Amino acid sequence: MVLSWADAEDLLQEVGVTAWEKFDEYDRQRDFAAWACGIARNKVLSFNQLVWHRLVQSSDLLDRIAQEIEVESQVLEQQNEALFFCLQRLNEGDRRILQARYTPGMSLKKIAQEAGRPLQGLYKSLQRIHAQVFDCVTRRMAMGRDR
Repeated sequence: MVLSWADAEDLLQEVGVTAWEKFDEYDRQRDFAAWACGIARNKVLSFNQLVWHRLVQSSDLLDRIAQEIEVESQVLEQQNEALFFCLQRLNEGDRRILQARYTPGMSLKKIAQEAGRPLQGLYKSLQRIHAQVFDCVTRRMAMGRDR
């Protein structure tokens, strides 16, 4: 119920202390584990509310997160444009193989059978095509940074 093991361990210790301090209030007719879990639940809710409040109050943090999201969005857009450009530069046969490879429900075995090619040859072709597209995208992205 919390994001880190360290916080969970700290909260577990707090639950133990609180259960010890409030033990006289425990109704022995009720299940002890349920009572202790109720204390734990309240501790976790309070902790998460405090953490969330601190995050929201930190406008500097929120501004940095927003800036990072903007930068990452721009990079993703540039990568997408570079990928589209590089895919268009592939020859028709390679583009067809790549399209078939990423068509849902198409296995490599089925693609090889339909193309009349050995499966191992298809693997090698896909490896070559992936390397070619990767190199092209990498070069395009580097060119964009140099401008």
